[in-house]
Amino acid sequence: MSEQMIVEGEIENQCSGNCNGSSAAADNVSSRTELIDLDCKSCHKRYNDPRLLPCLHTFCAECIRSFEPYIISSDDRNPNLSISMNSLSSISNTVVTVMCPTCESEVDLPRRGVYELPVNFMIRKEILQKALNPNENNVHCDLCEESNAISRCMECTVNLCNFCSQAHNRQRKTASHKVISLEEVRKEGVDGLYSPLKCQSHLREEQRLFCETCDKTICRDCCIVEHRDHVIEFNDDIVDESRTLLLKLISKSEPHISTLQGTLKKINELDAQIENKKEAVKHEIDTYIQSYMSALQKHKEQLFVKVDKVCEEKKQALKAQQFYMKQTLEDVQHSCAVAKIALTDGNNDEFLSLKPLLTQRMGNFSRLQIHSSPRADAFLKFLPDVSAGEIDSLEVFGDIKSKIIDPQKCSASGDGLYVAREAEEAEFCVVVRDNEGKECPQGAEDINIEIIQRGRRNGEHVMVDIEDEEDGSHKVYYTPDIPGQYFISVFIHTQHIQGSPFVVNVRSAWKEHSGKFHCCTFCSSEGRKDVTCACGATMPGGFKGCGHGHEGHPGKPHWSCCGKSDENSECARVFNEPSKMKTIAV
Repeated sequence: MSEQMIVEGEIENQCSGNCNGSSAAADNVSSRTELIDLDCKSCHKRYNDPRLLPCLHTFCAECIRSFEPYIISSDDRNPNLSISMNSLSSISNTVVTVMCPTCESEVDLPRRGVYELPVNFMIRKEILQKALNPNENNVHCDLCEESNAISRCMECTVNLCNFCSQAHNRQRKTASHKVISLEEVRKEGVDGLYSPLKCQSHLREEQRLFCETCDKTICRDCCIVEHRDHVIEFNDDIVDESRTLLLKLISKSEPHISTLQGTLKKINELDAQIENKKEAVKHEIDTYIQSYMSALQKHKEQLFVKVDKVCEEKKQALKAQQFYMKQTLEDVQHSCAVAKIALTDGNNDEFLSLKPLLTQRMGNFSRLQIHSSPRADAFLKFLPDVSAGEIDSLEVFGDIKSKIIDPQKCSASGDGLYVAREAEEAEFCVVVRDNEGKECPQGAEDINIEIIQRGRRNGEHVMVDIEDEEDGSHKVYYTPDIPGQYFISVFIHTQHIQGSPFVVNVRSAWKEHSGKFHCCTFCSSEGRKDVTCACGATMPGGFKGCGHGHEGHPGKPHWSCCGKSDENSECARVFNEPSKMKTIAV
């Protein structure tokens, strides 16, 4: 046991040494990689034709050609003149200057172009060295996995380095194993690697016998002990019979092969279909997510631009107001100081000589109207739930609100605020304005509308639908269910807008005519005497309806059910039952 521990300790020490050596080599490679970066800082790809700028920063030749040039004339140096790099060949007597993206230095390019710049051979050598480095084909030791193997144990079937091979021979359990060199292994081939079948109970004995009782191969020593009195034959004597038996079993089993192969083929085809479907769906998901991420990134950039623009406008307004206020303050302070000195230091003649100027100037200031409130505010809010339209055919959400909505400057208009009809959709419009009286495109989320019938005990609200017109105006739709008087309250948050609450009278539902639109009863009924008309006229001879030229006839076509002369009007017939609709004034 002590010898084995010593050998294992030697192997561990050797492995540790190899690991330390590998670590040191890796550190050297890492340090060199840090000194020479093989990726261009412009295109972020492996250098292609690396060129060195005068500032000693390296870029691909084509990357340098893409830099924005400044054309400086030899006669008139005008840095504001800018053209493309491709047009430089048509311009003579010029010096091309570009800005290095790394150090932001302005460097002059050769007159003949980018390819006159020197090649960075250090980077090129490093690229070539990495490209020409072949893969290691050495066989590693299966025990320490560090050193190259030189031999193989035929018993354990492992490759061994020199150190591990020596340790293998010293250990008691493996000292008797056959260890040969790898060259011998390659020379002997597969056939030369045959090893006799050893008995697991008697390690030095070969299994050359067969116990038919136990149906297994055994060695000579096994016959004396555990297989005593069993039927035992030499392997060579029964091998033919065993082969024949096996051939019969094979012939019975082979028909299943085609069935199994067919089933496996179907399984493999289905598995391939599933895999293809998986990849196709994942590709669809990836494409959609990438598209949506791209749309969100574009939307984010648009929102940033909008925020910058809004804040800049606010600051510019404050800056202009600040400049005006400072200038006015200086003028008022100076004029008051001059006027005070004139009152105290001058005699009567001197004072009166300045009086026209002083009174005019101070009179102007005394009538000055100062707007004490700043012309801008710091209100800025992100609305994540507001639809912002579509980008690349994908709907995105989130918008910027930069104005404070003033309820007293918001208004509502439309017939739906005053009249409506039962079971018919009514409409009105709400315009949202900020504290400067300007329409606010974002404001739908601030509007709250309540429509309640007067005297309705349960206090149920009429459902409303708000449609944002995206220009500060919002169309409001509602449908009252019963006639009567309603109150429409329009709030911005919790405050009423101008005119709110509004009183709307809801009339009964439209009543169609039940009679005929005719010239008279006599004509429309083909002379029947019992037919009446709501106009109230009658005819002699027992006719209960109206007739042309007779007393009470309206003198024009009319409805027989209510007497109205407008063909497109609502019926004004009055029902006697309380539950029926009454006459509606038009």
